[in-house]
Amino acid sequence: MSLEKCAFCGKYVFKAYVCPYCGKKFCFEHRAPDKHNCKWDLFRLKENIRKKFLRDKIHQLVTKVINPKLVKFPLSFIEEIRSELIDEFWYVNNVEELCKLLRMLPKFYLLLPEEHKELFRKLLLSIDDYVFKEIGYKLNLRKSLRTFKLTVKVMDEKGEVFQECIVSLLFNGNFICNLSNEEGITTFNLLKGTYIIEAYKAGKDWYVYGKKVVHIIDKDVNIDVIVTRKKWRPPERVFRRIRILTLPIEIPLPSLPPLWSMFIDIHEKYMQMALAGQLRYLGTFVNEKIVDVRHSFTGFKRMSPYFNPTLRPLIVPNEMDILILTENNKLIGLELKSKKGLERGDIGIEQACRYYEYGIEYVYLVHREVDWINPQIIIDQIKRLCPTLGYAIYSPGKLKILKLAELNPYIYRDDVRKRGEFIKKNFNKAGGTSGPYGS
Repeated sequence: MSLEKCAFCGKYVFKAYVCPYCGKKFCFEHRAPDKHNCKWDLFRLKENIRKKFLRDKIHQLVTKVINPKLVKFPLSFIEEIRSELIDEFWYVNNVEELCKLLRMLPKFYLLLPEEHKELFRKLLLSIDDYVFKEIGYKLNLRKSLRTFKLTVKVMDEKGEVFQECIVSLLFNGNFICNLSNEEGITTFNLLKGTYIIEAYKAGKDWYVYGKKVVHIIDKDVNIDVIVTRKKWRPPERVFRRIRILTLPIEIPLPSLPPLWSMFIDIHEKYMQMALAGQLRYLGTFVNEKIVDVRHSFTGFKRMSPYFNPTLRPLIVPNEMDILILTENNKLIGLELKSKKGLERGDIGIEQACRYYEYGIEYVYLVHREVDWINPQIIIDQIKRLCPTLGYAIYSPGKLKILKLAELNPYIYRDDVRKRGEFIKKNFNKAGGTSGPYGS
């Protein structure tokens, strides 16, 4: 085997690396373009060859490192983000654009549950090693994954702390939420960056709110968020039966506390909490008297049946946004889609249809009111894909029913009916009740 000479330092090596831009041979140390003063404007490779090289490396990256079949994340929105990112890979024109996209990946690390962060860390380290080996670029994703502890204490001007206060952390259009403990403290493990911290809690005739911007640079941070207490008058809780005549049916909703009209567009979770609280106060839904309403309904994981093999099929593995139990012992499910979800093109018909397998008798798809979607087009799609599905449009002041839901077509199956009965029997043991009017 003959030795080859590095074009930069002159050292003879057994294996030389060819730069895809200038075409010269270099040793391992100087193979990266920025290590041998590569002239980016004088590439010897033709344009189509350079693009073919880049496409080949992207194909290897997608199939070998971030292959969805090899690494599956449980959260659907993370899958959507990664899918969109992979789609963007194919349109990059140079290595700089590719590396810019890959450097976005650590931002999703914060959104994952703790039990899945280690898997995501390994994925990023694999990408870091792959890009350096194949292209010669150092992404430094290892350094980007370093986390710092942010401790937030919620108090008012007099120093009184607030427990069970909703502490929201906003960054890059994403959202994380914690509750403060008995000492008014909650903690986050964050990457380097700028974050907006909001604290909120509502009572029967009052609410508190505070906001602060924090910069995480190179160390742990402790901050105090000062909240201001204000009074407000909750809506009167009145049971009203709605006489159904013709569609659309407009259901006036109780007014939301201040700021909640803004919160519902920050994250879909707030939209779930707001609508569930409004329906609980209203006490009715389409001529049905409400016994209980739960948002983020999933699990029964705290119950012993979760570990019982015979009862395991009754568990709800996927989250239902809002679930209503009526006086007539009916289950009504609401699949919500926020403005951000609709902007991504996520209509939600497929997710709503999944409610049927859990024994939910009537299911509605509820969209946040926007001006760029024609409701009739959505109704036509529902009639074509899932005719029994209902459709409604939500705004903070009203719920507009455009299509009534019909009975679950699978409710006569034994397994479906048993799941529904199990949910009714244990309705108060799953889901959340927190919201704009308290728990």
